[in-house]
Amino acid sequence: MKIVTKLFLSLCLLVGLGATLSTNAQIDSGVTIRANIPHAFVVNNTTLPAGTYDIRVADDYTELNVLEIRSVNRKTAVLFDTESTEAKQIMQRSELVFDKIGDTYFLSRVFLSGDQSGNQLQKSKMQRRLEESGSVADSHSIAATRIQGKSSKQTATKN
Repeated sequence: MKIVTKLFLSLCLLVGLGATLSTNAQIDSGVTIRANIPHAFVVNNTTLPAGTYDIRVADDYTELNVLEIRSVNRKTAVLFDTESTEAKQIMQRSELVFDKIGDTYFLSRVFLSGDQSGNQLQKSKMQRRLEESGSVADSHSIAATRIQGKSSKQTATKN
């Protein structure tokens, strides 16, 4: 019985350590990023209209790599998986990075000011098909505002 308990505790330790390392420096729970996106764009195989959007961790208690993008008018929301990515330098501002192919924008990466790491989205089926047919993506970024806290009295600090 002691061996089973030790194995279980060891497994829990490994899983916890792995989760900590894989989510290092991604968006923290409790942080929301707001951006005014001037064009329609694709997230997780869903096309969203231009507008103002908030991005946050979808579930503060489990996976920090699952994010939610929601329009501020609360009419549109999409959950999407991400993985950790590195910028070339520490980000001076929070920003959303889009891959543009033709007239279509695909949300690609999310960065917070003061961090070198960020969140990278998986490519949608449409983006993968376009790239496989020889289309090349141009990278475009949009500044975002980092909003701390979860209360309705959130204060924005421009980054």
